[in-house]
Amino acid sequence: MSKELAVRAVDVGYGNTKFTVGTLDQGLTEICDMFPSLTPTALQNNFSHAIGQERNTVKISLGGETYEVGKEVRLALGGGSHDRVLDENFCLSNRYLALVRASLAYMKVDEIACLVLGLPLTTYEAKRRQLEEFVCGEHTFGEKTVTIQKVTVVPQPMGGFYDYVVQNGMSNAFDERNLIIDPGFYTLDWVTSEGDRPIDSRSAAVNDAGASTILASVREAIEADLKCDPGDIMRIDESLRTGRPLRVYGRPVDLEKYRPLIRQQADGAVNKLISGAKGVVDIENVILVGGATHLYLDAVKARFPNLEVHQGTDPVFANVRGFQMLGEQWLKSNASR
Repeated sequence: MSKELAVRAVDVGYGNTKFTVGTLDQGLTEICDMFPSLTPTALQNNFSHAIGQERNTVKISLGGETYEVGKEVRLALGGGSHDRVLDENFCLSNRYLALVRASLAYMKVDEIACLVLGLPLTTYEAKRRQLEEFVCGEHTFGEKTVTIQKVTVVPQPMGGFYDYVVQNGMSNAFDERNLIIDPGFYTLDWVTSEGDRPIDSRSAAVNDAGASTILASVREAIEADLKCDPGDIMRIDESLRTGRPLRVYGRPVDLEKYRPLIRQQADGAVNKLISGAKGVVDIENVILVGGATHLYLDAVKARFPNLEVHQGTDPVFANVRGFQMLGEQWLKSNASR
């Protein structure tokens, strides 16, 4: 296990937790990984162990409770909707810390010089200092201890901004007026920036305008049509995102039927964004980031018919790649001090 100081990044979303396992020179996609943001209480029964196959998860004990977290966490769950926490205080909870510690377990380092985290705009100013103190220091789980020397928390959409601009050589964005839109699982965040400097009065977020709200509406519509429970909304999201057929009790569901409903919900969310950004007549670049871009792309394009809506590859990792970039910049600027 590496003893040298490292820079790492974690993007704890309400849907998935994304993290980096290496540095940018190792490849932007290769250094990123993720698992569902689910933290069920660890059960005694583990039938995978009985047949000689351990689940790819980590046991994290906090506050007298042990959580099972990681890539195969769904194997530790039953059916239906699960325990994602949609709460503004989530970032200071034991469940959040369990997700961070599971990320540290996958990183395979003992010491981190700088860990970069992100927060949605709804909680950034109120929670960032507390979150930095909450996560900084030593973390012990199982037989492993990881020491974090410094924690930096940045607005989530700015990670996506750096990721897209650097990957695509879009240097003009550092001199122009930008709108970075980050639809998450729970919140819709946006940052209006002058170059890479956010304009605070025109940057914000709204709760209940993220992917979960859209997916819940689609789920309700499917349930009304089929007269049965279609299951967890993440199954619906996976089908919409990948094109993989959705089946309920073996019957295929035509999700194209629900595209107008998705568009209606996304339009409503984008209207809130336009109002919160105090107009968009001066916007020169629109950058759409985050794992829910597939649900909002049509609505965003419709509101900016004269501008290209920029979206990068693997948008689900956009923010965490940008966090890694910011962390590595910090390390370079502080290495000689």
